[in-house]
Amino acid sequence: RQRQMCIRDRDDTVDVGILNSVGLSVVVPNSNPTIDIKQFDWVTKRHGGYGAIRDVCDLIYFSKTLDE
Repeated sequence: RQRQMCIRDRDDTVDVGILNSVGLSVVVPNSNPTIDIKQFDWVTKRHGGYGAIRDVCDLIYFSKTLDE
């Protein structure tokens, strides 16, 4: 099955299935400790609730501007 062109950020055990099916899986460093965050594509520098979504938005924005 082809991975979809989609980015998803999550932080809990119920989210692992979704994270494994998207094009870019993003987790925060303060994710549920039972999750092995190394299995995902990117771990944000900032914690959830402290700018992690901004990190993801910046990643998308700057990756788009590099293509132009």
